[in-house]
Amino acid sequence: PVMLTVCVSVRDDGCGFDPQRLPAGSGSGLTGMAERVRALDGEIRVMSVPGRGTEVRACVPLHARGG
Repeated sequence: PVMLTVCVSVRDDGCGFDPQRLPAGSGSGLTGMAERVRALDGEIRVMSVPGRGTEVRACVPLHARGG
């Protein structure tokens, strides 16, 4: 069977940050996004560099539903 996946990517040109040094409870919302994507058997990737903006990419498989 063919597995279909939906991917969404959001990018900005803001101040960026170091994703490895993001403190817990920082209010960024990334933890909540990651939890929701993983609950759907998906993957999320955060790419950011201080001074160079941020990109968040999430991919979630589409599951067939009987009907």
